[in-house]
Amino acid sequence: MRLEAKAKAGFYPTPTRVVHLLLRNLSVVGTPDILDPCAGEGEALYILAQTLRARVQGIELSRARAKRAVANGLRVYQGDSFTFQGHGFSLLWLNPPYDHGEGERLELTFLKHWTPALKPGGVLVYIIPESTLEDASPYLTAHYEEVSAWRFPEPEYQQFKQIVVLGVKAEEPLPPEDLEVQGSLEECERVYPVPGGGTAYLSRKSQLTEEEVLKALENSPLFHPSGQVRHVRPLLPLKEAHLALVLAGGFLDNQVVHLEGEPYLVRGEVKKVPLRFEEREGGVVREITRERFEVKVVALGLKSGTILEVS
Repeated sequence: MRLEAKAKAGFYPTPTRVVHLLLRNLSVVGTPDILDPCAGEGEALYILAQTLRARVQGIELSRARAKRAVANGLRVYQGDSFTFQGHGFSLLWLNPPYDHGEGERLELTFLKHWTPALKPGGVLVYIIPESTLEDASPYLTAHYEEVSAWRFPEPEYQQFKQIVVLGVKAEEPLPPEDLEVQGSLEECERVYPVPGGGTAYLSRKSQLTEEEVLKALENSPLFHPSGQVRHVRPLLPLKEAHLALVLAGGFLDNQVVHLEGEPYLVRGEVKKVPLRFEEREGGVVREITRERFEVKVVALGLKSGTILEVS
């Protein structure tokens, strides 16, 4: 990755002029659902939401950029894009980080992960370096129809040599083909109809960000004192059976009792264990499993080291 990319975690926001040029190639039916899995500060999402009257959602890894996007009134989630999954979106606006991943370009990994989020007939806007097109072509042409690739206009193209790939999500897999850049985006006259939405959603895997974990811990009772422990005297003296249940249930765990002058540390345990047996009737053998509670109390002599078990 280039040094300037490392400083920005591979983040290259789509130039505003390019976003407006692409709007000429999109027509909407109804109210579309648009997803940007690499939303940055939400500049492109904001333009799309306002111009296409669309419902938009985004994901952004950088906490600072995600906060700025939310401050602009956008529905942008902070976190690792790969911990999310999407379904039923009308348009996928994908400008992923430019870098090498595990065994393949990161741009291609993002494309594979987020293509299932598009509904069949949904439109892909895929912004990548021109040098990545050869690696991405087989997957693009196998999963999208009417695919076309266009260079950014000048002078934007000269900065990072970026292109935009447009396509329509196919119903079924197609034979892979090679793609070539057809010219400058300013020359693109094809219009891609963006279908209406209404059923799109994002879901998240169980992995949480560090910030989310810390926020959850703030509200955990483990980090707040529960107040002074009160010792309550029962209304009537406990019988031996009551004491046995309290002890076995663990309510007296780590209490010290004295037996014949020696202090013992006690712990109780109740386990549910299976009890298996067979019944024979008329030549038929039935294997029956029932459960019973097994009670055990362990006492450790603090002077002698003696261990007593009662079960």
